[in-house]
Amino acid sequence: MSTIRLSGLITAKTPIYITRVGQEDEILTMTIMKGEYPVRAPVIPGETLKGLFRAITFRIAVDAALRVNPTFTMRLDKVYEQAKGGLAFVGGRTELGAEDTLRIGNPILSLFGAASPKITGRLIVEPAIGRLPIGDKVGKGTDLAEGVRRDPFLADGRLTDVLSEDDRRRWSRQSTIVSLVSNANRKLEDAKRALNRARKTEGVELGPFEKAVADAVAEVDRLGRDEDYTLAMQRPIPTKNAVAAGTEFDHCMEVRDASQAELGLFFAALGSWSLDPRVGGGRTAGYGRIDAKYSIELLTDGELRRLSRWHPVGVVTIGAEGMNLDCSHPIVTDALAAWTAAERDILNSRVIA
Repeated sequence: MSTIRLSGLITAKTPIYITRVGQEDEILTMTIMKGEYPVRAPVIPGETLKGLFRAITFRIAVDAALRVNPTFTMRLDKVYEQAKGGLAFVGGRTELGAEDTLRIGNPILSLFGAASPKITGRLIVEPAIGRLPIGDKVGKGTDLAEGVRRDPFLADGRLTDVLSEDDRRRWSRQSTIVSLVSNANRKLEDAKRALNRARKTEGVELGPFEKAVADAVAEVDRLGRDEDYTLAMQRPIPTKNAVAAGTEFDHCMEVRDASQAELGLFFAALGSWSLDPRVGGGRTAGYGRIDAKYSIELLTDGELRRLSRWHPVGVVTIGAEGMNLDCSHPIVTDALAAWTAAERDILNSRVIA
């Protein structure tokens, strides 16, 4: 069994857009200590990155199975079992087998773990913590104001000639509804900001501000249910506040006590990530593209566990040019070969009844 650590830097090449419930229009941050004082820093949560790798590894395994058997199909419960130890394990039999047996047939489960039965994942993904600018204050980010998705009929008015008279009237009404929704969204954002200011001001009665927000929400919902709005091509694009391009994040991942095949699957996941190196939402609008550079360290055994030491064995970079793995250590090269040999049988029908 081998333990490796990747530590390095993720650099945002385009703004990174990650949201959480209640975040509103602020960029996602977490509290860290700078000296004696807590400060807020931009963050890419470990859960976000781990979920990304989980999806990638599942795709890798399915692709391998399809190469062996182009007619391959998979039961939904097996998907849950492989991806997160879900339904198939929650009601599973007690004779499912020892942990080692489960790990052999479930490489994704092995890397990421499952609650039932309790299997600790091999992969540890820490949150990526943004480096703060001078002054230790997080910036507001890239505040992209509200826009409108373009309607082709507005790009060239002559296109409306292909519409019937009834459809031209309908298109005109759709445009009006879109404008009303855009105005309603702005009023809602204004009402939310006013409520937030009121909450921070001592002695202010919150009732009128809360009612203004509730009324604005109701108006947005009412307009949004209009059939002509749901079918309109022109749509308001809400305000997005994203971590600015160029922001650097310190990041670390570990794969602990892994078999060679498990370690090889992890590097295969890095390679697949490099084909589309993005994180977070808004991908089709260009958000979330990153570069990453990690040093690779291997935990070498000492006579006693406490005498083990981390030793650098290489570097891996991920970016627009793909993955560049600069490492000739036999632990890593053997892991790549082990996964190549194992991936053919991970999900194919000869293994899954």
